[in-house]
Amino acid sequence: MARYFFHIRNTGACEKDDEGFELPGIEAVKNLRMAVRKLVMHMATHGEPIVGLSFEVADEKGDIVLVLPFESDLD
Repeated sequence: MARYFFHIRNTGACEKDDEGFELPGIEAVKNLRMAVRKLVMHMATHGEPIVGLSFEVADEKGDIVLVLPFESDLD
């Protein structure tokens, strides 16, 4: 199992995830897209701004392996 960190990028600022999640691999990270979609839909329906927000998923080395823009989940 590898640890992945889900940092939240807000335009220029980044809120770092210091704990991360143990997942079996990058495919498991990609499968979390549905959870992200539910979070984004909840935020959007409650009037919370999502423009410019994204998850930057980093591996244990700190390399960004996936970017999940919140806005793309509203399509």
